[in-house]
Amino acid sequence: MAKVLFWSLGCDPVLDATWKSFDCKTLLEFSVDKNIYQIFRHKNEIVLIDVNNNQRYSFPKVSGEFSKLLSTIINFNFKLPNRKTEALETPPPAYYFLPFYIDQRRSWSLPWNSFENLDQYANWKQDLIKYDVGLISDRYFEIQEELFLERRKNENYRSQITSIDTTFNVLRDYLPQKNFSIDPNVVEQITKEIEVELVTLAQNQEEIYNTLAQLETEKTQISHQLNIASKIVLEYEKDYVFAVENIPEDYLECPLCGQIHENSIINRASILTDKVNAENQLNEIKQAISIIDEKISTQKRKLNAVRDSINLINSKYIKYKNETISYSDAINGIAESSLRFRVNEKKKELLLQEKGSKVLIKDLESEKRQLQSKEDKETINISFLEIFKRYLKLLNINSINMSEIESPLDFTKIYKEGGAAENTRTILAYYLTIYEMICNTGTQVIAPLVIDTPNQQEQSESNYDKIVETLLNNIPENNQIFLCAMENNHLKPFESQASIFNLDGDKLLKETMFKEVESIFKNYNLL
Repeated sequence: MAKVLFWSLGCDPVLDATWKSFDCKTLLEFSVDKNIYQIFRHKNEIVLIDVNNNQRYSFPKVSGEFSKLLSTIINFNFKLPNRKTEALETPPPAYYFLPFYIDQRRSWSLPWNSFENLDQYANWKQDLIKYDVGLISDRYFEIQEELFLERRKNENYRSQITSIDTTFNVLRDYLPQKNFSIDPNVVEQITKEIEVELVTLAQNQEEIYNTLAQLETEKTQISHQLNIASKIVLEYEKDYVFAVENIPEDYLECPLCGQIHENSIINRASILTDKVNAENQLNEIKQAISIIDEKISTQKRKLNAVRDSINLINSKYIKYKNETISYSDAINGIAESSLRFRVNEKKKELLLQEKGSKVLIKDLESEKRQLQSKEDKETINISFLEIFKRYLKLLNINSINMSEIESPLDFTKIYKEGGAAENTRTILAYYLTIYEMICNTGTQVIAPLVIDTPNQQEQSESNYDKIVETLLNNIPENNQIFLCAMENNHLKPFESQASIFNLDGDKLLKETMFKEVESIFKNYNLL
């Protein structure tokens, strides 16, 4: 039941193959303050209904727009960088619910691990913990987004400046070098002295230079992509060899976080599929370079044709400052002078924009550093330790070595010592500490605290009593606790204040309820 609640909200709890084979549809109603919402889910399709405002939103997947809308409702302003683009985006709902759910299979051995498919972002745990306990604020992510956009602008300015430098290289490579130059201020005077057809040739020549510069720049950029794509193909090939030859089992345990990754035939085949896709992309890039090379060759042929036309009338001369200049030299001088003057002006403008962008980036970085002082961080860490120690005492935990634990980020150190039953209570103490800190300083809506089977590792009767007593006496009255457990006399104090849902052999799927549930789905046009 607990897993289906989270699945309905867009998370990926561990569901067994039998349940997945049922291909269920769910409809969940919940409220935030006085606003009532309903969420329908089937596979990855999500429908969110705002009951108060009679609005309905449909989404083809959990991530993206649905995550943004739900985050707005629950005031969860946490952001993570996309692995490919590095743009900040709203992560799926699982990241919001992590501190509110202790899963029976995954969380009692390692916190922040209640759901599957959390590795789509890199190094997310540190920032999420900091956000939940108040070490970073909403403004932090606003600055991060501003920094991302400004850095992209800066990269664009730098790319255009590089393109201009490439243009000058093209001028040097394709324009014949002459021993004179033409001042831009007298270009118009000389142009009037030149026949109309030669002016046209000069314009054609300038257009060809521009096109060549653009093509050379484009080729440079695509060649860079070619190098990246080649490395990706090689990495996929190494991954497949490693998965087949170095890992005989069907799973792999991460040595850093302890997460289990599948290494089945399907997973290995997926590596080959990714490799084929990468190779196809590599071939597309090579084809794109070939097309650009052909375009460059075409422009060079056009340039030669223009020069041949100029040579046909090269017998004419003009006088400039008592110097005899051929029409060919004059045309080249006009083309080079005009183009160089315009791109120089553009480069000056871009350099100013780049400088301004760097100043803004520096200011944003400075503001981000100043968002929280060292004293503020120390205050939050001290608060964590005080609350954590209080829960350790309430849950009768004595053997944990606190000398290595300085902040909420040290969660991997909290279960290294003591027996298995005591480790379980230590993890519960950690979760309750994070939950209390979110209640005290968090800006997000407080979700129900869902604890799946706290009687792990056969807790002694007295310690089980302490668990129940701690939950009853230390969670604010307005907050909800969903406690999943087998019937036990030690739960009587909890039962006296709780709504109880008993699951029999049919569990959630009761045949006698089918018609009633079907009518509800039909009323909402969800069948």
